Formats: sequence, C-alpha cells, structure tokens
Amino acid sequence: MDCKASFGGDNTEMLLIPNVMVACLYHDKLTDSRNLSLPVGYISFDPKMVSYVTDSALSWAAQDGQFNHYFEKQHTEDKDKILNKYLSPILMQDSGMDKKRTK
Repeated sequence: MDCKASFGGDNTEMLLIPNVMVACLYHDKLTDSRNLSLPVGYISFDPKMVSYVTDSALSWAAQDGQFNHYFEKQHTEDKDKILNKYLSPILMQDSGMDKKRTK
C-alpha cells in the first residue's frame, strides 16, 4: 500500500490531532489554464473516524521504505529515528493500535 493509493499522494493534505480531530483535503486539479486546484475534503471530530484515520496513518508509516531518512544523523539506531521516537508515540496515544498492543 503506497502513499498515493492510500492517501492520494502529493494532492492530499491531512491534519490529525490524535484523539481530537482529523481533517483531510484532496486537491483536484482544474482543467483550465490557471494551474489551480479545488480542495475537497472533510473534517471530523467523531472518535471512531479519528481512530480509524490514526490507525491507517500509523499502519502506513510503520511499513518499511515509506520514509526517506535523509535528514537522520548517520548511524542513528532505529529506536532513535524521528519516526520511531516522536511520530509513532504521538499517533499511538490512545489509538486502536495502542490498545491492541497492550491487550
């Protein structure tokens, strides 16, 4: 499952505040010569939707090869990489993925 197939690739924006809200926009390119896009999307505060999007984003991010580690310091251990040290714990707080792992 790649980013384009999962989340719309470069045409998609997602704002996720775990356990609070999610907003997703897809920028549909207009066919005229103005080089504009039409943002179409949703915002949700529904706990089930927020949890679903959080779990989907976390599952996608956890797959090998999804991130370019260009900005990581050389010889950084996996546990100390930005994804593992900062992003994953934020996404996992009170998410369905976290609950599954603690059972």
